[in-house]
Amino acid sequence: MKPRAKSRLDPMIFKNRDFTRDWVPQPDQVIELDLSKNRLCGIGLNDPVHFLERLGPAEDKKRVAGGMLCYYSKGLQIDFNKNRLIESFVVYFNDETNPDYRCFQGAVRFKGAGYRSEQIGTEQMFKGLFGGPYWRSQDEDEIILFYEYGLIEWQVEFRLSGGIKVILITTPPLLADERQRKAYDVTRKWPPGF
Repeated sequence: MKPRAKSRLDPMIFKNRDFTRDWVPQPDQVIELDLSKNRLCGIGLNDPVHFLERLGPAEDKKRVAGGMLCYYSKGLQIDFNKNRLIESFVVYFNDETNPDYRCFQGAVRFKGAGYRSEQIGTEQMFKGLFGGPYWRSQDEDEIILFYEYGLIEWQVEFRLSGGIKVILITTPPLLADERQRKAYDVTRKWPPGF
């Protein structure tokens, strides 16, 4: 009997190798963040990371081994766990603290409508479209709005001058951790809605 062929996603074989190196980018791939469905290019949290292979190889091979796909030219970062399931999408708009990332040029959609970054580019605009957050945190560097949707959390970062920096969609929510709620001085009841 022949030995079974190893899957290219077998973590024991490829743990020190960039498993994205053979991914082929699709030139007609529409880059879209759908906030209604918490999906990037139609792929959701907890989906296998290889579903994103149409984006092509990650642009930072060293970070792949640490659970991160960096697409600097697209303004995207995808974090995944040891089982290679997606844990978060990070979409960069204009984040001077991460200058390697270009501004996201893809579409942002919500309930069928499309938005350009300048339409969601300030805290007031964002709240006008998406409502108030569960929690708002401000320090000497930035403002973070936390939106909680069950096991999914949005963290939307703004510069103090008002411009949007980052939208992070993650599971599990950071604020599900009591220590993190204390660190952000959260005074509201957890979980939200109860």
